[in-house]
Amino acid sequence: MTQKETVKINAEFNYEVKEENLKWTFGGKDISSWKTWSPDKKDYSGQEFLKIENLKINTIKDESGKLKSIVTADLNTDLLYDTVDLSPRSIRVKYPDMIGNYDLKIEDTSTNTSFKNTMKLNVYDSYRKYDELKPELDQIFKNAKSNIYLNYESIGKSVEGRDMHFVVMAKDKSSVDKYLNETVPMMLENPEQLQQKIKNKALGDYKIPIFINNIHADEAPGVDAQLDLLKKLTTQDVIKYKTLDKNNKETEVELNVKDLLDNVIFVMSITENPDGRYYNTRANANGFDLNRDNGYQTQVETLSIVEQIAKWNPVSFLDLHGFVKGFLIEPCTPPHDPNYEYDLIAKNATAQAHAMGNAGISNTKYDSYEIPFEDYDVNGGWDDATAAYTGTYALHHGAMSHTIEVPELNQDSVDAFVNAVLGASSFVLDGQDELFISQLEYYKRGVNGEDNRAADKYFVNSKGESIGRPRGNYENFFPEYYVLPVDSKLQKNIPEVQETVKYLLRNGVKVDTLDSDTKVGNTIYPKGSYVVNMHQVKRGYANLVLYDGINASDFKEMYAEIVMNFPDVRGFDNYEVRNKNVFKGKLKSVKSVEKIETKINGDSEKYIIKNSNNDAIKSINELLSKNKDVYVLAKDSKANEEGDYVVNKKDLNEISKKYTLDIEPFKDDIPTLRLREPKVYATGSYSKFVLNELGFKLVNKSEDSNIIIDDIGSANPQ
Repeated sequence: MTQKETVKINAEFNYEVKEENLKWTFGGKDISSWKTWSPDKKDYSGQEFLKIENLKINTIKDESGKLKSIVTADLNTDLLYDTVDLSPRSIRVKYPDMIGNYDLKIEDTSTNTSFKNTMKLNVYDSYRKYDELKPELDQIFKNAKSNIYLNYESIGKSVEGRDMHFVVMAKDKSSVDKYLNETVPMMLENPEQLQQKIKNKALGDYKIPIFINNIHADEAPGVDAQLDLLKKLTTQDVIKYKTLDKNNKETEVELNVKDLLDNVIFVMSITENPDGRYYNTRANANGFDLNRDNGYQTQVETLSIVEQIAKWNPVSFLDLHGFVKGFLIEPCTPPHDPNYEYDLIAKNATAQAHAMGNAGISNTKYDSYEIPFEDYDVNGGWDDATAAYTGTYALHHGAMSHTIEVPELNQDSVDAFVNAVLGASSFVLDGQDELFISQLEYYKRGVNGEDNRAADKYFVNSKGESIGRPRGNYENFFPEYYVLPVDSKLQKNIPEVQETVKYLLRNGVKVDTLDSDTKVGNTIYPKGSYVVNMHQVKRGYANLVLYDGINASDFKEMYAEIVMNFPDVRGFDNYEVRNKNVFKGKLKSVKSVEKIETKINGDSEKYIIKNSNNDAIKSINELLSKNKDVYVLAKDSKANEEGDYVVNKKDLNEISKKYTLDIEPFKDDIPTLRLREPKVYATGSYSKFVLNELGFKLVNKSEDSNIIIDDIGSANPQ
């Protein structure tokens, strides 16, 4: 569809045929009826898409003297959408319907004799639909050289239950086991010692991961390039590609795959969004852009991928996107998240970006690339102030992390990706020790609680003036601890604290609990309070989640204004502690989080459930779904608020272990109203997802509802 091609046709009839008797069809339709897309008419009524040209009939006698005709012709294809680039959304949504296997058929209508050959009409040669991905991966594994370790797993299921394909490629299994079981623990516990081992050549044979991902599945080249690359890596001893040297002269690189796998482990998330690949959409099946969810982590696909990034701690992370005509390769413009060690990012990530760009343009029709960090104005609006994007999220794990935006949706951009990744791989291979030491330096600063001023010059205002990290009156931008109590005297939202602790653990942040009451200043933190000791490798990410955030108001724009600040966004109490060593010897590591049950004190027949957290909403919806009696306070009282709930004790007993609730005995002098189960009709995507998560009963038709929630303006109030 994106390339004009000529198919040579040769058919032999064992008798003489006449041109006027030949009928040409493709997919059962006359060749001449295949038309290109008409933007004006919004249908396939444009010029001819398929043409039979250079038709020749050569009639000869065979050895027995019998006539036979040899028919030759060219089947010429035009551009189905009158462009080599199908990235515009107006046509990006259309091409999947045209993909398929079609019979090219030539028939002599005078005798009904025919020949046919099945051909695939595809958007470009490498394109695979979702259902074609796993069979092709299986074939790649089957055809791979025997001296390569390959492992496939589904790291999770999409909203609609499709597998998230995940491939690990290494020299051997022991290389993977050694990295995950020996190298990673040392990275996380004692990065400085690991640095010294590398410098002293005492570490021996070690390997570091390159992690490749696609998240926007309708940005198709990012999926197909991974399979094309995997084919090369598993079948070729040496991969040749061109790049530019320091003098900007073209040169050829011979990348030895054995040498590469002696130093690198490839980790490939073929697409983070299987449902998006199936339907050819940017969003997942819930309607969410997953590349705005890496910080919030509300979607199942996002949960799976961040766990893998936190597990692998890659030295290089490549997120394959489209479409920016300038062939964009990060790092980004300001404002930068001050939780990054940006001096380390700027040096190595920029150099790797050039390695990718030079390889990408030297082997394709593209002649330039752009790096926002270097080529955009300070107010360029391609910032990394949020962890919402996979590329910026992975920076918090010390990776040289890049969003890469190819220019077009076609084979040229697939090839640009393949060569860019080869360029990145060579860069890691050539600088393995230096790059790994730099990542460990990122980690070491966290463990040592170091607020290195070398990063300050990269944190600038909208005028490009260095303002450094926003330290306020403190010497160190990072606190010593964060305390998240689970005692009602210091905590207004216990369930959300527990969810946040689960979140932190999932993202590789260490969390402890206090084993005894501890006084700091005028505050006594109770035993059992969660504590985040900021002397750890992932302290930057912990701080991003738990601090107030930055003021970026002087910038003209940001790519997406996404606030983290979980204490405010998710509504719980969080305490910053600046005193050193106040919890030393009093902390116990948290490995998992057990739900805190609701304790029912007293013998009242009815209890108030305060409308203070999400568990309250979920519990009430569960009781209503079981036809239990639920009431709501009709006005405020001294201790409670209008909107708090009233339930029977026996019903509360049934749900007390499942939910963490703020409760108290009910006094009959407070007026109440009976609550009925709402039947909610929700339009749009986001509200529907939230309502479902909170346990509301959703109906498919507005006429079946007693409440309509419309977040897209499509509901008819009549």
